[in-house]
Amino acid sequence: MASRTEAAAVIRFIEQLKIPEGPKAGQDLKLAPYQKKFIRGAFAKENNIAVLSIGRGNAKTALSSAIALACLFGVWDHQPRREVVVAARSKEQGRIAFDFIVGFLQTLPGEMQQRVQVRRNPRLEIEYDGEVEGK
Repeated sequence: MASRTEAAAVIRFIEQLKIPEGPKAGQDLKLAPYQKKFIRGAFAKENNIAVLSIGRGNAKTALSSAIALACLFGVWDHQPRREVVVAARSKEQGRIAFDFIVGFLQTLPGEMQQRVQVRRNPRLEIEYDGEVEGK
């Protein structure tokens, strides 16, 4: 049985983000039903690995980036000094994921943005100093 509270918190967080680029830039990010289903399954208590296998161009990188950002902010748990690693098949794909995360960050309220430090050298890193509001 999925942890409804954790999955719901992740879905709520992601759907408060704005689309960072492209023709729909600035619009609310709306998860498709299959994306919500994936999140619910990924956060099921019995799972510790989740895999989403769909064709190219179906927003896997954007979804992974949004989930990584939710993890960084501690949306579903309070783990001190957390580290979130986003792995990709290529350096280029890793850069795309990083750019999505930075783009999503720029759509958040200013007080949350001020607690984030983005570093591009020597590695691509994002550090958050704080907790999600309301926790």
